[in-house]
Amino acid sequence: MNLRENPEFIRDACPYFAPSVANFSVHLSFVLTGNILHGAWIMLILTPIYNMLWIGGRNNQNITPKNEKAWASSQMFLIPLYGYIATQTAMWIYTLLLFSDNQPDWWIFEQKRPTGTF
Repeated sequence: MNLRENPEFIRDACPYFAPSVANFSVHLSFVLTGNILHGAWIMLILTPIYNMLWIGGRNNQNITPKNEKAWASSQMFLIPLYGYIATQTAMWIYTLLLFSDNQPDWWIFEQKRPTGTF
């Protein structure tokens, strides 16, 4: 059993930023290389390693019923959740702009979609 009464931000909430970092890294890899699969392969390879090294040894403990209410009411776990929603929304808007016909002349939109039918 996990006997800690209150969660800590660095130890308990920061690991939940991993999906946001992975999502941002895939799109950053696409912007820098022009190939979306580079980021996807890196994420595919590093996710099991992350799960085995970081989460694997620490995810086998439950919270005691006495401390469960404090953990459930902690607002710090909303920060990674809203961070992921913001990251996903920004990437969605970027992808919409990337595949639209009205693109600004910014360096981030240098990858043009191929012409023709899909």
